[in-house]
Amino acid sequence: MDWRAEAASALNWWRDAGVDVLVEDDPRDWTARPAATAQPDAPVRVANAGAEPEAPLPASIEAFLDWRY
Repeated sequence: MDWRAEAASALNWWRDAGVDVLVEDDPRDWTARPAATAQPDAPVRVANAGAEPEAPLPASIEAFLDWRY
């Protein structure tokens, strides 16, 4: 058996299959759950949904045209 020809044939098969580079040498468990992320110490502050705008919006189109500039 010619091992060089066998190895070349195997490498050609993988190349034809689209495998042309080795990306990562270390094994990776793709089915493992992701590590838990750290929780912030302070609670998240949420803006008040009922807050009023700082300046009232114009009530008419004429007032709006004057207000936008």
